[in-house]
Amino acid sequence: MAYLYPNKYINKNNLKKNNMETTAKKTAKKSTAKSVTNSETKKAKAKKPTIKKWKDGKDRSKLEFNGKQYGKARLVQAIIEKYTQDHPGLTMAKLEEAFPNSLHPSGLIQTVNAAKRISKTQRRYFFKEPIKLADKKVAVCTEFGKDSIKSFLDHARKLGYTAKLVAA
Repeated sequence: MAYLYPNKYINKNNLKKNNMETTAKKTAKKSTAKSVTNSETKKAKAKKPTIKKWKDGKDRSKLEFNGKQYGKARLVQAIIEKYTQDHPGLTMAKLEEAFPNSLHPSGLIQTVNAAKRISKTQRRYFFKEPIKLADKKVAVCTEFGKDSIKSFLDHARKLGYTAKLVAA
């Protein structure tokens, strides 16, 4: 059976043959690209992770805290949860003293009810996974970019909580 292409009829057998030739060429290119010397791989392993630039412009780097890898927003939540575990009986006021809302432009922590109200149009807080305090349940902001995470990590470092970049 012949397939109709613009101004051409192509036989099914010819189409398969062309596809096989194209696949063989692609495989040959991949195998030549893989032939890298050991010294080049050692140099690549020695480099520190850098922030990869994605097509959509987002930074999807991973950071390690307490032996686990997190994205930026989940890292913030993990650090605040660890802080609340280290300081039992913590209230909302004391948590805001330790992690002021000025660390993030839209507010770092909110009560769960306030977070739900703010997140009506777009999810901006982790209100489904609240942090339980002595007096309230709070939600942590989900919107962290390259700039806002730096100020938070600097502040967390002062409190004794460090995270390191592991993958970009």
